[in-house]
Amino acid sequence: MKDETIPVSDFTLATFLASQGYVIEYLDRSDPERVQFCFSFDSKESFMEAMNAFWRGETRVEPKQFHNCQKFLKNRLYNEK
Repeated sequence: MKDETIPVSDFTLATFLASQGYVIEYLDRSDPERVQFCFSFDSKESFMEAMNAFWRGETRVEPKQFHNCQKFLKNRLYNEK
């Protein structure tokens, strides 16, 4: 596991980041109201740029890849306790 992680609670953003190759190190379930996907990264700057580009609507993802990442995240969400 990398030293630093960034938690993401928005499922669509987490799906996008996973589709871009960012790694989910673990799921943080400390808040009973939400799960946070904790991502690791090699460059915090590029990770933050990917997040900002997502929120600005400046990203493109191949639909099948996005769908596969959604299925993967849902699988982790419901099967990993």
